[in-house]
Amino acid sequence: MDQLLVYPLSERAIVISFGNTISLEIHKKIIAARQALENKPFEGFIESVPAFNTLTVYFDPLVYAKSEPPDKSPLFAHVRDYLIQLAHQPFAASAESFREHIIPVCYGGNHGPDLLDVARTLKLDPVEIIRAHSQVKYTVFMMGFVPGFAYLGELPEALTVVRRPTPRSKVAAGSLGIAGRQTGIYPIEVPGGWQLIGQTPLTLFNPAKPSPALLSAGDQVVFNPISAEEFKHLKEQEK
Repeated sequence: MDQLLVYPLSERAIVISFGNTISLEIHKKIIAARQALENKPFEGFIESVPAFNTLTVYFDPLVYAKSEPPDKSPLFAHVRDYLIQLAHQPFAASAESFREHIIPVCYGGNHGPDLLDVARTLKLDPVEIIRAHSQVKYTVFMMGFVPGFAYLGELPEALTVVRRPTPRSKVAAGSLGIAGRQTGIYPIEVPGGWQLIGQTPLTLFNPAKPSPALLSAGDQVVFNPISAEEFKHLKEQEK
């Protein structure tokens, strides 16, 4: 917690920074802090949003101000001090904070149009890339870009590639991409520049559901390779 920094984002939000690097250790602290805050929220607390090395806390300043005795300290100072005190308490995220998902993926072909190019770039057989990619348990570090998009890491160093020089104007929903030391699934059809190596038949984002996104920060993900026939079958079941 030596690098803990708290600063205002707006009159309704405060950011807690846990450092300036991306690591699983920092991620666990962020998820644990989020859980501690949700278990013991202050008056006016709305929600907290985890990112790679920060936790942004949103609140209603009017509700919080009514709950505190008036003094000369700014409202930000009250919330900041509470969050710092909470963040410095010993805590750990519960097992319920880390849901595990097994996500089926059809690699290569029409489902993964960049797999062969990635294999040539990395001087690996496509089978080796599939094996390496699917043998890792990934962590959802944060959600962003578009609703339901999970930034998963860390990708094996041997699979590190740069983004496409020219992004695609359309990437199909369920497409599995890699870029740098990260991998992620496009939940809806959007433009994108990650290298596409596969696709899942699962629906990653459904606004009609109470919890629209399948994944959330803190979740664990393992990819299970499937055939094109299995992909078609599972896709039919998703409808």
